[in-house]
Amino acid sequence: MQNKAFRIAIVGGIAVGKSTILKDLSKNLDNCLSIEEDVSQNIFLPDFYEDMKKWAFHSRISTMAMIANNYLNIQNNLEAKVVLMDRCLDELITFAQLHYDKGNMSDKEFDVYKMLYNSIVKFAPPIDLFLYVNCSPENSMERIKKRNRSFEQDITIEYIKKLNGYYDRWIMSLNPQKVVSLNTDSIISSSEIAKIIKNAISRK
Repeated sequence: MQNKAFRIAIVGGIAVGKSTILKDLSKNLDNCLSIEEDVSQNIFLPDFYEDMKKWAFHSRISTMAMIANNYLNIQNNLEAKVVLMDRCLDELITFAQLHYDKGNMSDKEFDVYKMLYNSIVKFAPPIDLFLYVNCSPENSMERIKKRNRSFEQDITIEYIKKLNGYYDRWIMSLNPQKVVSLNTDSIISSSEIAKIIKNAISRK
Protein backbone atom coordinates (compact mmCIF):
# COMPACT_ATOMS: atom_id res chain seq x y z
CA MET A 1 0.00 0.00 0.00
CA GLN A 2 1.33 3.45 -0.96
CA ASN A 3 1.32 6.47 1.31
CA LYS A 4 -1.15 9.08 -0.02
CA ALA A 5 0.17 11.99 2.03
CA PHE A 6 0.51 15.49 0.63
CA ARG A 7 4.25 15.75 -0.06
CA ILE A 8 6.02 19.06 0.54
CA ALA A 9 9.69 19.63 -0.30
CA ILE A 10 11.53 22.44 1.42
CA VAL A 11 14.14 23.32 -1.18
CA GLY A 12 16.89 25.88 -1.59
CA GLY A 13 20.60 26.56 -1.42
CA ILE A 14 23.03 26.43 1.48
CA ALA A 15 22.17 27.93 4.91
CA VAL A 16 18.93 29.57 3.75
CA GLY A 17 16.80 28.40 6.69
CA LYS A 18 15.25 25.15 5.42
CA SER A 19 15.76 23.13 8.59
CA THR A 20 14.35 25.88 10.81
CA ILE A 21 11.22 26.15 8.67
CA LEU A 22 10.79 22.37 8.68
CA LYS A 23 10.95 22.22 12.48
CA ASP A 24 8.54 25.13 12.91
CA LEU A 25 6.07 23.86 10.33
CA SER A 26 5.97 20.35 11.76
CA LYS A 27 4.51 21.87 14.96
CA ASN A 28 1.71 23.59 13.03
CA LEU A 29 0.52 20.72 10.83
CA ASP A 30 -1.49 17.73 12.03
CA ASN A 31 -0.46 14.16 11.21
CA CYS A 32 2.83 15.43 9.79
CA LEU A 33 5.93 13.37 9.04
CA SER A 34 9.04 15.55 8.90
CA ILE A 35 12.26 14.29 7.32
CA GLU A 36 15.38 16.29 8.07
CA GLU A 37 18.51 16.37 5.92
CA ASP A 38 21.27 14.57 7.82
CA VAL A 39 24.51 15.71 6.19
CA SER A 40 26.49 13.28 8.35
CA GLN A 41 25.16 10.50 6.07
CA ASN A 42 26.88 12.10 3.08
CA ILE A 43 30.27 10.51 3.61
CA PHE A 44 31.92 12.32 0.69
CA LEU A 45 30.82 15.84 1.64
CA PRO A 46 33.91 16.78 3.73
CA ASP A 47 36.16 15.41 0.96
CA PHE A 48 34.17 17.40 -1.60
CA TYR A 49 34.76 20.71 0.16
CA GLU A 50 38.46 19.87 0.44
CA ASP A 51 38.80 19.15 -3.30
CA MET A 52 35.68 19.81 -5.38
CA LYS A 53 37.14 18.65 -8.68
CA LYS A 54 38.27 15.31 -7.29
CA TRP A 55 35.13 14.51 -5.30
CA ALA A 56 32.26 16.31 -7.08
CA PHE A 57 30.90 13.18 -8.79
CA HIS A 58 31.23 11.04 -5.65
CA SER A 59 29.52 13.63 -3.45
CA ARG A 60 26.65 14.16 -5.91
CA ILE A 61 25.97 10.42 -6.12
CA SER A 62 26.25 10.12 -2.33
CA THR A 63 23.78 12.98 -1.88
CA MET A 64 21.32 11.36 -4.27
CA ALA A 65 21.58 8.05 -2.40
CA MET A 66 21.04 9.80 0.95
CA ILE A 67 17.95 11.72 -0.24
CA ALA A 68 16.52 8.68 -2.06
CA ASN A 69 16.80 6.70 1.15
CA ASN A 70 14.66 9.34 2.88
CA TYR A 71 11.80 8.48 0.52
CA LEU A 72 11.61 5.06 2.15
CA ASN A 73 10.37 6.78 5.29
CA ILE A 74 7.44 8.12 3.28
CA GLN A 75 6.56 4.72 1.84
CA ASN A 76 6.81 3.03 5.23
CA ASN A 77 4.59 5.56 7.03
CA LEU A 78 0.92 5.04 6.18
CA GLU A 79 -0.44 7.30 8.92
CA ALA A 80 0.94 10.71 7.91
CA LYS A 81 -1.36 13.09 6.03
CA VAL A 82 1.43 15.57 5.29
CA VAL A 83 5.11 14.89 4.59
CA LEU A 84 7.73 17.63 4.98
CA MET A 85 11.10 16.93 3.37
CA ASP A 86 14.26 18.95 3.90
CA ARG A 87 15.57 18.62 0.31
CA CYS A 88 14.14 16.35 -2.35
CA LEU A 89 15.47 14.43 -5.33
CA ASP A 90 14.18 16.93 -7.90
CA GLU A 91 16.39 19.80 -6.77
CA LEU A 92 19.67 17.87 -6.79
CA ILE A 93 20.25 18.63 -10.46
CA THR A 94 21.09 22.23 -9.46
CA PHE A 95 24.27 21.24 -7.62
CA ALA A 96 25.29 18.73 -10.29
CA GLN A 97 24.74 21.21 -13.15
CA LEU A 98 26.72 23.86 -11.30
CA HIS A 99 29.72 21.59 -10.81
CA TYR A 100 29.58 20.28 -14.35
CA ASP A 101 29.62 23.86 -15.62
CA LYS A 102 32.53 24.66 -13.29
CA GLY A 103 34.49 21.76 -14.77
CA ASN A 104 34.37 19.69 -11.59
CA MET A 105 32.53 16.84 -13.35
CA SER A 106 33.53 15.36 -16.69
CA ASP A 107 31.12 14.83 -19.58
CA LYS A 108 30.99 11.10 -18.82
CA GLU A 109 30.37 11.67 -15.11
CA PHE A 110 27.59 14.17 -15.79
CA ASP A 111 25.97 11.87 -18.36
CA VAL A 112 25.92 9.02 -15.82
CA TYR A 113 24.60 11.36 -13.15
CA LYS A 114 21.76 12.64 -15.35
CA MET A 115 20.79 9.11 -16.39
CA LEU A 116 20.55 8.02 -12.75
CA TYR A 117 18.87 11.28 -11.67
CA ASN A 118 16.19 11.11 -14.38
CA SER A 119 15.42 7.46 -13.60
CA ILE A 120 15.14 7.97 -9.83
CA VAL A 121 13.04 11.14 -10.10
CA LYS A 122 10.68 9.42 -12.55
CA PHE A 123 9.97 6.53 -10.17
CA ALA A 124 9.97 8.53 -6.92
CA PRO A 125 6.66 9.74 -5.44
CA PRO A 126 6.04 13.20 -6.92
CA ILE A 127 6.24 16.36 -4.84
CA ASP A 128 2.92 18.19 -4.44
CA LEU A 129 4.33 21.52 -3.25
CA PHE A 130 7.81 23.07 -3.30
CA LEU A 131 8.65 25.61 -0.61
CA TYR A 132 11.52 27.54 -2.15
CA VAL A 133 13.52 29.01 0.72
CA ASN A 134 16.03 31.73 -0.08
CA CYS A 135 17.89 34.60 1.51
CA SER A 136 20.72 37.00 0.74
CA PRO A 137 24.18 35.47 0.24
CA GLU A 138 25.40 37.61 3.14
CA ASN A 139 22.89 36.00 5.51
CA SER A 140 23.82 32.53 4.26
CA MET A 141 27.47 33.27 5.05
CA GLU A 142 26.55 34.42 8.57
CA ARG A 143 24.53 31.26 9.17
CA ILE A 144 27.37 29.07 7.89
CA LYS A 145 29.65 30.68 10.47
CA LYS A 146 27.10 30.25 13.26
CA ARG A 147 26.36 26.58 12.66
CA ASN A 148 30.11 25.98 12.49
CA ARG A 149 30.33 22.84 10.38
CA SER A 150 34.06 22.47 9.88
CA PHE A 151 33.84 21.35 6.24
CA GLU A 152 31.71 24.41 5.30
CA GLN A 153 34.01 27.12 6.58
CA ASP A 154 35.82 27.63 3.27
CA ILE A 155 32.60 28.21 1.30
CA THR A 156 32.80 31.59 -0.43
CA ILE A 157 30.07 34.12 -1.01
CA GLU A 158 30.77 33.81 -4.75
CA TYR A 159 29.88 30.09 -4.58
CA ILE A 160 26.66 30.89 -2.69
CA LYS A 161 25.68 33.51 -5.27
CA LYS A 162 26.29 31.14 -8.17
CA LEU A 163 24.36 28.30 -6.54
CA ASN A 164 21.44 30.63 -5.84
CA GLY A 165 21.35 31.52 -9.53
CA TYR A 166 21.08 27.86 -10.49
CA TYR A 167 18.25 27.42 -7.98
CA ASP A 168 16.39 30.42 -9.37
CA ARG A 169 16.56 28.94 -12.87
CA TRP A 170 15.46 25.51 -11.66
CA ILE A 171 12.48 26.97 -9.80
CA MET A 172 11.44 28.81 -12.96
CA SER A 173 11.24 25.45 -14.75
CA LEU A 174 8.59 24.15 -12.32
CA ASN A 175 4.83 24.55 -12.43
CA PRO A 176 4.34 27.91 -10.64
CA GLN A 177 1.15 26.61 -9.02
CA LYS A 178 3.30 24.11 -7.13
CA VAL A 179 5.83 26.65 -5.82
CA VAL A 180 5.72 28.94 -2.78
CA SER A 181 8.77 31.21 -2.32
CA LEU A 182 9.91 32.16 1.17
CA ASN A 183 12.60 34.75 1.83
CA THR A 184 14.16 34.30 5.27
CA ASP A 185 16.03 37.59 5.44
CA SER A 186 13.20 38.65 7.75
CA ILE A 187 11.21 36.64 10.30
CA ILE A 188 8.56 34.39 8.76
CA SER A 189 5.47 33.27 10.67
CA SER A 190 5.27 29.48 10.56
CA SER A 191 1.53 29.70 11.26
CA GLU A 192 1.08 31.80 8.11
CA ILE A 193 3.07 29.30 6.06
CA ALA A 194 0.95 26.51 7.54
CA LYS A 195 -2.18 28.32 6.34
CA ILE A 196 -0.75 28.49 2.80
CA ILE A 197 -0.01 24.77 2.92
CA LYS A 198 -3.46 23.89 4.24
CA ASN A 199 -5.03 25.89 1.40
CA ALA A 200 -2.85 24.04 -1.11
CA ILE A 201 -3.88 20.69 0.38
CA SER A 202 -7.55 21.63 0.18
CA ARG A 203 -7.17 22.42 -3.54
CA LYS A 204 -5.59 19.07 -4.38
